[in-house]
Amino acid sequence: QQIELGKADLRGAHRLFRGVAGSGKSIMLALSVSQTLLAFKEETPTLFDGRNSARRVLVVCFNKTLVHYLRNKIEDRYGRVAWEPPSDEHLCVTHFEGLIRDLETKQTALATGLTWEQKEQRAKALCSAIDRLDQKTRDSLLFDAVYVDEAQDLLPAEIEFLRRLARQEPGGDQTLILFYDNAQNIYGVTQPTLADLGINI
Repeated sequence: QQIELGKADLRGAHRLFRGVAGSGKSIMLALSVSQTLLAFKEETPTLFDGRNSARRVLVVCFNKTLVHYLRNKIEDRYGRVAWEPPSDEHLCVTHFEGLIRDLETKQTALATGLTWEQKEQRAKALCSAIDRLDQKTRDSLLFDAVYVDEAQDLLPAEIEFLRRLARQEPGGDQTLILFYDNAQNIYGVTQPTLADLGINI
């Protein structure tokens, strides 16, 4: 079932996968990300689709130590099919704090002056800040698919901010895929009601 889901086209929806440590969530994530990258690569842009830039996939986790592992797994899987690693233009694998720093560097309007110690306040400020950006600027920061590993360690407001980074297609579809392990919630983050965050699983 994991292999089937990993190879399926999961684009265009909000999805949640739960599993305990060792159940294969990260492997499934790597399979799915590779499938999404390949699907985007095989798409033929049309003259009228209004897209001037490459499709981009974001993979974000909570712990910095997981970034290298996820990147290697994705590159290995993608390389077996595409015979080349995914480019940095198409794939961004990072931890949450690294993502915030990168966005603040790219767009100073998102620089809140707050740190991880004020993370709930910071996440809410980021949501407001990205909503205030003009459409062209905001569009330059968005990703066509967002994958979140270790979602149980992120505050509800942080998950809501990540949803805002997932581009909405003309029909309203959005690709946001969460991987969640209640048993590894070592920081005691209260599980959110995802519908309250605009996430419809």
